[in-house]
Amino acid sequence: MRLGSPKRRGIVTGGTWCADHNKLVTHWPGEEEVVEILTNEVRGGGSACNLGIDLKRLDPDIPVSTIGLIGDDEDGRILMAEADSAGIERSGLVIAIASNTAHTYAFTADDTGKRTHLYSPGAAAQLS
Repeated sequence: MRLGSPKRRGIVTGGTWCADHNKLVTHWPGEEEVVEILTNEVRGGGSACNLGIDLKRLDPDIPVSTIGLIGDDEDGRILMAEADSAGIERSGLVIAIASNTAHTYAFTADDTGKRTHLYSPGAAAQLS
């Protein structure tokens, strides 16, 4: 049995594209306590995003395409820019007009290095 075609080459990632809002805080607060945010950055995350970017880092010449749903918002534009920057073909990364992009607020406590994630699935919840 022959799998694939000699004319086809590459990998398609499918699944969540999520905007990770990474925040470094002095320490994890108790309820009704305030802590300082030391740094803040937004980066791509989620299985399809991470796999695609990691594959392109391992071999920039391998064709990588992706399938996913993002919202028509700033987070979605950040993710499209990350895909473009990595060289990922993203015609299958569809904008869901009525939804926001999946996003996570990831807090890292500077004193312990532990991370806590708060997640909103947004458009990714519609992917099936």
